[in-house]
Amino acid sequence: KSAFQFAKDYFYNDADNDGYYSFEDCDDNNSNVYENCPSDNVEIDFSLFPIPVGNMLTLNVKYEGVLILDIFDVQGISIQNEEIHIHNGSCRISTGRLSPGMYIMVFKDIGKNILITRKIIKQ
Repeated sequence: KSAFQFAKDYFYNDADNDGYYSFEDCDDNNSNVYENCPSDNVEIDFSLFPIPVGNMLTLNVKYEGVLILDIFDVQGISIQNEEIHIHNGSCRISTGRLSPGMYIMVFKDIGKNILITRKIIKQ
C-alpha cells in the first residue's frame, strides 16, 4: 500500500461511526465527542489548500505577521520547521521536500501559542 493510500484511508476513516471523519473529529474513538474540545490554545479562522497537496500549499488566515510552522510525520518526528510571513492574510508554503504521505502541520505565533493544527496528505 502506498503512503498516499495509507494517509487517505486514515483521514477518511470514521472509527466511532458518528458521521465525522477522523480529520474533523476531536476524538474518533468516542461518538459522544466531536465539537468543543478543551484546549489551552485558540485556533483562528483559516483555510489551507489544496488537500491533498502537491508541491505548494496556500494558507489564508485572519492574521498578519510571522508564524512558526512545524510539520510532523505520523510518528511525531519533526520534518520541517520554519518561520512563515503572512502578508494580506495569505502565504504560500513549499511542500516539495515532503515525501508522499500524511503529516501534521502546526502553526504557532511568536509566543509559541498554537493557532492552527491541521492534518494534510502529500501526494
